[in-house]
Parts: sequence; structure tokens; C-alpha cells
Amino acid sequence: MKQTREGPYTAPEREEDAKRTNKKKATTGEKTCRNETPEMQRKLRESRNKEWNSWKKYQAVRLITAEEAQAYCDQGYKAIPARWVSLDKNGKLCATSHEVQEKLKSRLAIDEQRLGRRIIPS
Repeated sequence: MKQTREGPYTAPEREEDAKRTNKKKATTGEKTCRNETPEMQRKLRESRNKEWNSWKKYQAVRLITAEEAQAYCDQGYKAIPARWVSLDKNGKLCATSHEVQEKLKSRLAIDEQRLGRRIIPS
């Protein structure tokens, strides 16, 4: 394991490992709404609504007004940019067989690219 200023990480030791790692990332099945058909966009919205309703059901989120948001910013709080991550859990199976239905799952995640710094999961 190598140590960097940003924290520990594991780097592929051999070229074959690097290729396998890159290949896995390429086949994660992440869906981007704007690149999909209208039917798939509808299904993605349903998946996102299901996740959002779970957040509301367990009181993990509360919608605030613009005035409340401004008051928090005045107190020194910072907004954390978020994005929807939608995956097709059966993406690999769907690629090999047309009989398999997609299994869409959406999560609300921190958008590290817009945050401006790297976040290391704990």
C-alpha cells in the first residue's frame, strides 16, 4: 500500500491488474439520464423517486426554503454538491442476454468533481 498526502490507496502492481481494474470501471452500468431513451429516462426517474421517498420516510432529509439556506450560509455552513448515481445492477447480464430485465438502483451521492477536493471514503 502506498501513502500519499491524500491518504492510503492500493495501486495495481502489474499491468494485467491495471487492465482488469479499468475494465471493471468501464462496465459498472452507470446510467446518465440525458444519454438514455425516453423510456429509460422514465425508469430512471422512478428509481430516483423511490430513493428520494426512502430519504423522506426515514427523515434523513428536510427541504428548506431559499431564506433558510441563506441563513445557514451566513452562519458559515457550506453547500455540498450532490448528484444522482443510477446503476443497472443487471447491466452485465443484459449485455449478454436480451431476456434479462434491467434492475435500476439510484443513490444520491456527493459530487466530488464539483466539490473541488478529493474525498477519501472511510
